Amino acid sequence: MMSIGEIIYRIQEQPMLRAVKTSDIVNHVKTVIELVGVPGLKEDKKINLIIQDFRCQLPPDFLERVSVRMIDSISKNPIVVLSQGTDNFLQFTKDSSTLVQSDTLYSHKIINGFIYTDFKEGEVELLYKAYYTDANGWPMVPKNESLYLAIEGYVKTRYYGILADQNAQFERAFQRAEQQYVWYVAQATNRLLHLDPVEAQALGNALVRLIPMKLAFYTDDKYINQPESINKHLW
Repeated sequence: MMSIGEIIYRIQEQPMLRAVKTSDIVNHVKTVIELVGVPGLKEDKKINLIIQDFRCQLPPDFLERVSVRMIDSISKNPIVVLSQGTDNFLQFTKDSSTLVQSDTLYSHKIINGFIYTDFKEGEVELLYKAYYTDANGWPMVPKNESLYLAIEGYVKTRYYGILADQNAQFERAFQRAEQQYVWYVAQATNRLLHLDPVEAQALGNALVRLIPMKLAFYTDDKYINQPESINKHLW
């Protein structure tokens, strides 16, 4: 297995790419993963969530709901399965701050990284499909060097393309990066036989949700507070 965090670390260790923001790299990883159709590696998980003001944020590795059960406040055991709410289960005012409840009891709905319930406060047990993650919470993908090189080539293509527009000496570096990207995308697509575009898109979306929590990861704040700069030397 290969961690998304490892991919980011390897890219940022390259002198010419240190100026590329982590959030930009994550977005480029998302693009290549969805293009190639790389699924995340999954496992079953269980977590208790505290509902406050009708909602709670889902864990960052959430992929797919299996079941949701209400936890008894005294015994702390699951007692009631929450059904899935209908399309009109939740309604919000124009400022999206006031929740209007439906008449359905013990229901829930998952929207944009949150679980919403039709009771204001309480505790629920969520059984869900999650991504395998490393010790720092980054999702794992099948280990494939062609996939890494395709991602690296795409990052270089986007970055060197900007530099080439500003300075003609970067044109050759841009062309090499583009060739690398095209070659290794094709190679990764051929080697990863268990392609799944739907799961790849779900993994890409999960990566974007992780960006605010993981911006300094793997660099150990190495480049925090350093001004962004462009390395003028080709390598």
